[in-house]
Amino acid sequence: MLLVGVIASSGVAAPSTPPPGPVIATVYCPNQSNTNCSRVFGQGQEKYAHAPTGFDHHLGCRWYNTGYGSGLGEDKNYCVAPPGVVFFAQGQSPESPAYRPRELGVAGEGSFYVRNVTWTSWGPKSATGHGTAGSDDCSPDCAHGTFHYAPVSITLSTPRKKCGIPEYTRGVFVFTHGPPPGTPLPRTDRWTLAVFPCEH
Repeated sequence: MLLVGVIASSGVAAPSTPPPGPVIATVYCPNQSNTNCSRVFGQGQEKYAHAPTGFDHHLGCRWYNTGYGSGLGEDKNYCVAPPGVVFFAQGQSPESPAYRPRELGVAGEGSFYVRNVTWTSWGPKSATGHGTAGSDDCSPDCAHGTFHYAPVSITLSTPRKKCGIPEYTRGVFVFTHGPPPGTPLPRTDRWTLAVFPCEH
């Protein structure tokens, strides 16, 4: 009899029960050997040679294998966020939680984002970092505008549960060398990180 959370001699993870907490990603494996798996929900790579295990430092959650189910499309690997981990809603979508992402999709329509982000802290109450902000001048309209860039410092704060996932709901972006040229942004841009309704 295998203990929960250990690896069998065959290399297959013993079934385990995920603890309470938000599910950040799920991976489905079509066979009992946990190979040729596919991500079906959450950020990350689409294909896995083997089912992921342990704490996922990219996604900010821990993988649990719940045992093989023969039902078509049944998810068997869940990545659950531990207590205290807060996420960023990419593109204002609460169902796209990001953990320490290299790029922040701040505006839902894509007119403002931050790339090449380096984080100096990421905690249960706030996160700080810096990167390069891109702002669309929306001329003649946002679909055909030009992006302008400038260095920016980032502070995320005020976590709230959105669709069951703790996510920052406030962002302060300070342009350290002035706002991007050709845009009406102030030197300090404060965002309420509004999020779309849950899809389910």
